[in-house]
Amino acid sequence: MTEQMNVPKLRFSEFEGKWNTKKVKDICPLQRGFDLPTTQVVAGEYPVVYSNGIGRFHAEYKAKAPGIVTGRSGTIGNLTFVEHDYWPHNTSLWVTNFFDNDVKFIFYLLNKLDLKRFSTGSGVPTLNRNDVHAHKTTVPNPREQQKIASFLSKVDEKIGLLSEKKDKLTEYKRGVMQQLFNGKWHEQDGQLTFTPPTLRFKADDGSEFPDWEEKKLGDVCEFRDSQRLPLSSEERQQRQGQYRYFGASGVIDYVDDYLFDGDFVLLGEDGANIITRSTPLAFVVKGKFWVNNHAHVLKALDSTYFLAQSLELLNYEKYNSGTAQPKLNAATCKKIELIMPYDAEQTKIANFLSAIDQKIDLTNSELNKAKEWKRGLLQQMFV
Repeated sequence: MTEQMNVPKLRFSEFEGKWNTKKVKDICPLQRGFDLPTTQVVAGEYPVVYSNGIGRFHAEYKAKAPGIVTGRSGTIGNLTFVEHDYWPHNTSLWVTNFFDNDVKFIFYLLNKLDLKRFSTGSGVPTLNRNDVHAHKTTVPNPREQQKIASFLSKVDEKIGLLSEKKDKLTEYKRGVMQQLFNGKWHEQDGQLTFTPPTLRFKADDGSEFPDWEEKKLGDVCEFRDSQRLPLSSEERQQRQGQYRYFGASGVIDYVDDYLFDGDFVLLGEDGANIITRSTPLAFVVKGKFWVNNHAHVLKALDSTYFLAQSLELLNYEKYNSGTAQPKLNAATCKKIELIMPYDAEQTKIANFLSAIDQKIDLTNSELNKAKEWKRGLLQQMFV
């Protein structure tokens, strides 16, 4: 059976027959939300749904639950399923009538339609609801809708549990790191005293490791920045290949050659990520790769992984040498102050944190597979 016959590729066995073709306006018409300036929000129990989701809670509501809201301007295509009476903000569009269709089914149907493709405007994207309304799609009878919605809801539950597990592991690692890296030297009664980290490892024979030492970043690694070489987008296009091309926050392309081979730490040199920390500022890269001039390349003298973890917790604002654009130049980076343990304790800490990272990576892999599975289901369970 084909999509041209108005029958999905993947279907529950108890259902048969063609789905009905209708315009979106006859299935789930959209209407612009209601103005609500931030200054007029009165704290309450009803969610205010903006273009990118629930942002505040207000004392009044405009629409009854359950509901579906999507971005009208700015953030386009994201859908929010609302389970409580709510206030759809004027930056959003909300479904005003479900015409006895299953609400959760409509949520998945709109996901499958990909509303971003109906956006207009080159500056701030705007969702053209007239184009959405005129679009034709197909729907089954309410009983089949409920079956599909119930199945996909279970898939979402699995995705939600995996996402929650990843967040908890990430938060656990951050908490452990704060206890592992909070040791410091300070002056007390005219003498330097070392306050050890809250969480500390012992040597294999049960003895205490020596006090950590104050060092500069330039003392614990070699800067290999002189080997970096930026390539323009046109050059990268002409040199497509298998080797990773890194920028300040990760891989941005693949090219036909490499500059580095081994274990290194990349430290973002410039960009808003220095302040926002939206992605790791310091990360380990292994193997063969290319780096542009937006990330420092560090070769650790001891544990590569430990060095990356040490750098990730630092407050970089005091080292920022940029003005309009945040920047960490090499001369400043070499003076970054670190408190470092001896090799054996570095190894124990690195192994412990690496084990947590492996759990996070495994959970993230399972999460991505579940999301990919859902995308495939949306393509096959809808016409």
